[in-house]
Amino acid sequence: MEQDGASHTLRAHEIAVSLREAWAGLARPDELKGRSGNQLAFEQTSMTDVALASIFDEALSHTRKRGSALALIALGGYGRRELCPQSDLDVVIAYEGRWKGLQEIASAVWYPLWDAGFKLGHAVRTVRETVAAAGTKLDMLTAHLDARHIAGDPEIVIRLGGKVRELIEKRSRTFTADLLSDRKGRVQRPDRQWGALEPELKQGVGGLRDFQTIGWLGRALKCESLDEMAATGILAPEEPGILESAKSRLIAARFALHATGQHSGDRLTLERQEIVANLLGEESVASLMSKIHLAMLDISQILRTVRLAACQEGPTITSGVPRDVAAAIKPFADIALTATDEVIDQVTGLGLTESDGGWISPHGRSLLREWADANVAAGKPLEWSGEARESMAALLSAGVGAGPALAAMESTGVLSAVFPELNGTRGLTHHNPYHRSTVDSHQFTLISLCREGDPDTPGPAIAHDARVELGDDLASHLAFLYHDAGKGQGGDHSEVGAKLVEEAARRVGLAPEEVARASRIVRHHLLLPDFATRRDLADPNVAAEVARRAVDAQTLRALYVLTVADSRATGPSAWSAWKGRLVRSLYLASLECIEGGAEAAVRALDSRIEALRDRFGAESAHPEREEAFNALITAAPRSFLASADMETLDACLALIETRPAIDEIRMRTRSLGRGVYEMVIATLDRPWLLNRIAGILTLNNFSILGAALITTDDGIAVDVLSVEHKYETEIEAARWEKLRRETGKALLGQIAVGHRLQRRLTGTSRPNDTEDGADGLRLVIDNDASSECTVIELHARDQEGFLYEATRVLADLGLDIHLAKIATMGRDVVDVFYVKDALGQKISNPDHLAEIRDSLGELRDGG
Repeated sequence: MEQDGASHTLRAHEIAVSLREAWAGLARPDELKGRSGNQLAFEQTSMTDVALASIFDEALSHTRKRGSALALIALGGYGRRELCPQSDLDVVIAYEGRWKGLQEIASAVWYPLWDAGFKLGHAVRTVRETVAAAGTKLDMLTAHLDARHIAGDPEIVIRLGGKVRELIEKRSRTFTADLLSDRKGRVQRPDRQWGALEPELKQGVGGLRDFQTIGWLGRALKCESLDEMAATGILAPEEPGILESAKSRLIAARFALHATGQHSGDRLTLERQEIVANLLGEESVASLMSKIHLAMLDISQILRTVRLAACQEGPTITSGVPRDVAAAIKPFADIALTATDEVIDQVTGLGLTESDGGWISPHGRSLLREWADANVAAGKPLEWSGEARESMAALLSAGVGAGPALAAMESTGVLSAVFPELNGTRGLTHHNPYHRSTVDSHQFTLISLCREGDPDTPGPAIAHDARVELGDDLASHLAFLYHDAGKGQGGDHSEVGAKLVEEAARRVGLAPEEVARASRIVRHHLLLPDFATRRDLADPNVAAEVARRAVDAQTLRALYVLTVADSRATGPSAWSAWKGRLVRSLYLASLECIEGGAEAAVRALDSRIEALRDRFGAESAHPEREEAFNALITAAPRSFLASADMETLDACLALIETRPAIDEIRMRTRSLGRGVYEMVIATLDRPWLLNRIAGILTLNNFSILGAALITTDDGIAVDVLSVEHKYETEIEAARWEKLRRETGKALLGQIAVGHRLQRRLTGTSRPNDTEDGADGLRLVIDNDASSECTVIELHARDQEGFLYEATRVLADLGLDIHLAKIATMGRDVVDVFYVKDALGQKISNPDHLAEIRDSLGELRDGG
C-alpha cells in the first residue's frame, strides 16, 4: 500500500510539473499573437482545472479515511477564469460532515503544486467555516462570490454559493458601501488615474478590478451576470459586449506582461510596453496603449452609472445625460438628450463628489452612441449654430466638471463626432515621461484646471484676473482643448495643432480674427514656459518678443492661463513656486509691452531699481549697508533686480555688509514653497565657484533649478540659487549648516568633489542617449538671445553629476557664468548658461566657439 501511495504521489507531481510546462508553453510568443485575452485566460484556466482535478482524485484514491461530501473549489481570479502566467491559484477544500485524513488529502494536493513552483492561496474548511471566512473581509467575500467547482462533490459548491448570496442579500447596503469605499481608496493614487502613461492594469481606474466591481455591484442588485444587469436596465443593451471586449484587451496585456517573466506586477511600465506589443502582435506600442486606455475608459465610464444604481438600490434613472454634455450637443441632436434637475439632485444627494461628474445613465449612453454613430455614418460635418457655439463655450469654460464631461463624450463617440480632429489623440501616449497621462486625459484635465490658477500665487490672483478677462471666449478654450492635438501626427506638434484648430474653428463658425487667435494660441502654447525658464527676463527684448508673437492682450492672457493649467495637468514635476514666479514675471512684463509699448518694460525695470535704491538708502542705519547695496545693484544682472523680492535682497545685503574672510562661506536659506528653497551664498570670488557648489549639492541629493551669479567690483561673489531636494521637502537647519561647511571645504580644496562624484557614480547605469526616442545631448549656442552674453543651452537626459560636469567644462574654458537656468522635465534637462569670455565679452571668435562645441559635446559620453 505504501508503494501504491508513493506511485500516486509521483503521478501528482508529474501532473503538476506538466501543468507548469503547459503554462510556460501558452506564454510563448507564437501562442500569444492574435489571441484574445479571454481566450488565453480561459485556456490556461481549463488546463489548470483538468490538472488540479486529477491531482485531487489522486489524493483521494490512496486514502482509506473517507467521510461525507468533499470538493475542491476555485476562488477569486481562478474562479473567474482570469488566470495569467504569474497568477496565484486560490483554492479551498470544502467539506460537510465528519472527515478524517483531510490534512493528508490537502498535503497531497498542495505539495505537488508548491514543488512545481505555483503560488497558492489555500485552505481546508467546512462549508460553514468557509461562509464565515467569507464574511470577515471584503476581499474574502468577493473571492467567494466567484467560487467555482473543480473536483469532488458539485453540490457543495451549489450550497456554498447559495449561502454566500444570502450573505450578500443581508448585507447589500454594507457590501455596496464597502465596495465603493475600497474602490475610492484604491484609485486615489495619481499613478492609478485613467490615462496614466504606465497603466495599472488591475487596480487602476478602469482596470480589471473596476470591471469586477461592476459585476459585484450587480450581485448586490440581485443580478448574476452582465446580461442580467442589461435586462434590468442597469446596463445598456450593448454594454455587456463592450465590457467583455474591454476586459479581454486588459487580460491580453496582463497575460503578455506576466509572460515577460520579470515580475508578477500589473503595472505596464514604459520599458515593458514594446515587449508586450511585440508579444501580442500589435503593429506598434502606440496601437497597443491606445486600445488599453480606451478599454479602461469604457470600464470606468460604465462603472460610474452602476455605482449610482447600486447606491439607489436599483436602476431608477432610466434616462439622463449630464446637463453640460446635453447642452453642448443638443443644438445638433435629433434625439432627446435630457438630464433633469431632479436627476442631478439625486446624484448630489448621494454625496458623490465633483470628480464623479460626467455620469450618464445606460439609456443616455445608448442615445449618445446612437447619435454619434449616425453623425459619423452621415459623413458630413456638423452645422454649428449660434446656440451650439454658446453651449460649447459654456462647457469648455465650466471648470472642474468639464473634464469628466469630455471623458464621457469621448467614451460614447460624441467627441469624435463634434471634433473629428481630436481622433488622433484618443488613448495616445506621450513619448516624454515628463507627462504622467495620455494626451486625451491630459487635455481633459487641463480643461478642468483652466478656471483654477497657480496655487503658489502670492497676493493678487494674477491668473484669476487673466481668466476673468478671458471669460468664456470660445476661440481661447477651443485652443486649450486642441493645444496638443498635433501630437502623434508627425512634425512640430505646435504647428500641426495650429492647423487642426484652424480647421475646427472655421467649421464652428468663428470669425476670422478668432480663428487666427485660436491658431496663434496653439502655435505658441509653450512660449511663456520656454522663455521664462531659458531666457534672461530682465532683457527687455525677451518680453518684447513674447508680446510680438502674442500680438494682442487676449492671446497673451490665454497663453498665461493655458501655461498654468498645462503645467499642472502635466504632473507635479512640471510646476513649482520657482517656475510660477518666472512665468508670472514674464507675463506681466509682456502684457505691459502690449499695453504700453516695447519701452514699457525698460521703464518699469528702471523704476524698480530706483525704488529699491530709495528704499534701501532710506532704511540703512549705517553706511556699510548702503555701500553694500550700491555694490550689489551695480554688479547684479538686471534679471535679478527685476525678479528678486525684498527678502532675497535683504539676505544678499546681510551677507556682504562686511567682507568675508578668505576661508569663509556665508549662507542663508528660506523655503519658497512646495519643496523649493532659495540659497544665498556669499564668499570671496574664485575660479570654479559654481562648479564646486553644484558638486556639493549633487552629493547631498540637491538639484539646482536656477542661479543668479553676482560678483561685486571688490571681488565678493553672491550666488542666489533655487534648489530642491531629490527625496525630501522639509530640510532642517542642521542639514543646511552641514551643506555650508562642506561647500567651504570644497572651495578650499579639502574635499575632492570630482573624485567623490565619480566614485558615487561608478557602477550605476547612465541613461542611454538613444533609448525611448531620446536624441542624446543637443547643444545650442546663441549670440542673438542676449544683448550682453552668449547663451549656451544644453538639452540632455537628466543624470546625476551632469550639471557639475557642464560647469567644470565651462570653467575650464575660462567662461564667466552670469546667469544659469536649470529646467528638469521628467527624465530630460535643459541647462541654460549666460556666459562671457575672460575679457567680459560675448564669444565671437569662431575657433573659441568650435572649442566650446567640442568640449561640451563630450558630455554626451558621460563627461
